[in-house]
Amino acid sequence: MNLKNVFLKDDEQAIIKDKKEDITIIKNLSSDDKTWGMLAHLSALSSIIIPLGNILGPLLIWVIKKDDSTFINENGKNALNFQLSLTIYSIIGSILFFMISIPILFGTDSAFSFSLIFVPFLLFYLIEIFLIAKATGQTYSGKIYKYPFTIPFIK
Repeated sequence: MNLKNVFLKDDEQAIIKDKKEDITIIKNLSSDDKTWGMLAHLSALSSIIIPLGNILGPLLIWVIKKDDSTFINENGKNALNFQLSLTIYSIIGSILFFMISIPILFGTDSAFSFSLIFVPFLLFYLIEIFLIAKATGQTYSGKIYKYPFTIPFIK
């Protein structure tokens, strides 16, 4: 990406799209824009304490701050779409694992059955935390992060 040809006044923002990496960088962001963009991603971790906090956190930040900045709007939408997608994937996965685990629970060792059910959910959760951390870091750098495997509910 060649940023040498971008000249800005102090208060102007430039939106630079890198199609090779599918990243959008916004230059001259205020620290408030970066902070709210990062909070849109990090607020999903509130699900540790609040049921459905993974959706409510990004939703609240996006609804309240979306008109303040394109950067906050895009990061909020991306965080919310990702969390909505993960919720749908979790519901589908739970149904599938429940259907698979019933015969296994009654036919084999319960420790094996527990690990068969528990390990995929643990991996799913760890991947979610990793992607939220990555999105937060990209947002701090002034990039609009797009999560993989996300259904674009809000465009």
